Amino acid sequence: MINENYRWVAESFRDTFAGVNGGIAAVYTTQPLDTTKVKMQTFPHQYKSVLQTLSKTFQQEGIRGLYAGSIPAVLANVGESATAFLAYGRISIVMQKLTNCKSHEELSLLSQAACGAFSGACASFVLTPTELVKCRLQTQYISGKAAAGVPTTPERMFLHIVTKEGPFKTYARLDSNIIEGKCGAISSFLEVTRLQRES
Repeated sequence: MINENYRWVAESFRDTFAGVNGGIAAVYTTQPLDTTKVKMQTFPHQYKSVLQTLSKTFQQEGIRGLYAGSIPAVLANVGESATAFLAYGRISIVMQKLTNCKSHEELSLLSQAACGAFSGACASFVLTPTELVKCRLQTQYISGKAAAGVPTTPERMFLHIVTKEGPFKTYARLDSNIIEGKCGAISSFLEVTRLQRES
């Protein structure tokens, strides 16, 4: 049995590990569709449908084009998921103390939703800069080749943004990411709780 003093370390590691694996799986199964979505939103006059966008991207850029931005996407999703799971577990402990509950399962639905909202907000701080880099990498190819002077690797793109546009530019969409993160985390963690109660 784990010493009570170190239980939080084991639980934090478990939560983080679950978030990391979930983040990796999410990216590599959905990246081509994410690239398609970003291109259709950015260049609606060039990309009219999902199938046309997938086909055109593959013809012009190959499989690499469909997975453009996957490294920052993995970093974003791994960071976001790991942070959300870790924060959720820690926030749940604080919420239990505030509400005099002995376990997470005793928390009310509203308290669990608050745990999810706060964990989603924490994750947004990790997600926002990497999401910006990913989107920039996905949209740099207009006619099959990168525009002149535009970096083509994640680390160079990040440095380009920070040096040319300033470090605060990496958090330009933080407010909308916090709102989106809160909503997503609330629904995700409430569903996990529901499934745990049913099993």
